[in-house]
This record gives sequence, C-alpha cells and structure tokens, in this order.
Amino acid sequence: MWYDQRDEGDTRIHSHLEFLLQPQLLDEHLEKLKNGTETFPSSSALLRGFLKESRKCESTLYSKSRLLLEMAAKVCDVMNLTPEDIEEELPLKSQRELLEAIVSLDGTERAQLNYHLWVIRSVMNNIDIPTLFNMEDKLPKNAPKQLFIDQQLKCDKIISESVDYLSKWNLNKSDKDIIEKYQAPVNYWLGQYFISKNNYQSALEHLKEVKLFIDSKGNEYVPTTGYQTDQLVY
Repeated sequence: MWYDQRDEGDTRIHSHLEFLLQPQLLDEHLEKLKNGTETFPSSSALLRGFLKESRKCESTLYSKSRLLLEMAAKVCDVMNLTPEDIEEELPLKSQRELLEAIVSLDGTERAQLNYHLWVIRSVMNNIDIPTLFNMEDKLPKNAPKQLFIDQQLKCDKIISESVDYLSKWNLNKSDKDIIEKYQAPVNYWLGQYFISKNNYQSALEHLKEVKLFIDSKGNEYVPTTGYQTDQLVY
C-alpha cells in the first residue's frame, strides 16, 4: 500500500494489487515516471513493494510471486536502472532477490553481467558472502570446524563463478553496445579482485584494459558509478 486512503475522485495507484489486476497500468505508470508527469510511487517504491509482496507469497502462491518479480524486472528494464542504482535504492537482500530474478526471467548477457558484477563489487566493498546470500546465521565460535569449512567452500564457489563468468566474457565479448557499457567496469572490478588476491600481474592486465578503453574514448567517456579514472594508478 503506497497511500493510506483513497479520497473521492482519487486516481492515484494505491497498491501493488492494482498492477496485478490491470497489468497495463504498470506500463502507463512507468511512462509517466519517465516523462516526469508522475513521481509516486517512484521506481524505488515500486521495487520495494513488488519484492516485499513477492516474498510474502513465494511459498504458497508461486505464480503470483513470480508475476511480482516480473513486474519488478520490468521496472528495472523500462527505467534503465543500473546495478549501481539498485544498490542505492534497495537493501542487500532485495538487491540479490531482484538481480537473481532478472537473470532467471531474462537470462540475457546483460542480466548475467549485472549479477556477476554485483557479486564482485559487493565483495570488494567488504560485504561478506554469507550476509549477501542470506546463508545460515553467523556460526558461533564453538561450532564444529567442518561447518566453517563448508560455509567457506560455498562462499568461494559463489565468488569463483562470478570471476570465471566475467573473465570468460572479457575474452569472448562481441556485442558492441554491451562492450561499450561493460568493458571498463568488468575489467576494473576484476582488477580490484585480483589485487585483493595479491595476483598483481592479472590485476595489471585488467587495469591496463580499462585505461586503454577510456583513452580511446577521450573526453566522451563518463565512468560508471563506483570507480573513478584517477584510481587507475599502477
């Protein structure tokens, strides 16, 4: 519920249920948000509302839960929200739910890149993987050693999968529009990751690629939120 009450003659969208019952309303509302003729519920409010309601019914009404996730994904698509936008607008758990849902529903190269970049960015911003992926509660210090080992193996697997995906994409990239948007951030965050692992040769290769890409664009290039060109010192 975005508004507490409906006054006479009120035509505002009051609840996610209105979008469920009349799907075209979401398209119309997003168009109004884009052209500035409507401001609320904002894209952020829509995302929070859809994800909250999806969570409530995921164990009993799977089709409704999935439809709400699809609507959240549509908000991201129509409003051209970047992973940085999502990080700014949503709490950690919702970020993961949304990006995983977009990969599941969409599965495109762009969706995969956004998800795996988010994983690496989060790790490099000192957010631990158990928190990121809502794993078991923090293990007590006296927990059996094997539980710590198992949890660490899960964490390592998640990070490794994202590093592998981004590294393979970087070697085989072909779509010009996607390269334009993702070449610099992918290489920047891979560079930061390899620095954290003391693999300076790999880090240098990736950071050089970022610099070459930026230099090729001259003054036209605007860096993605999350890193600055003056950080590329090696």
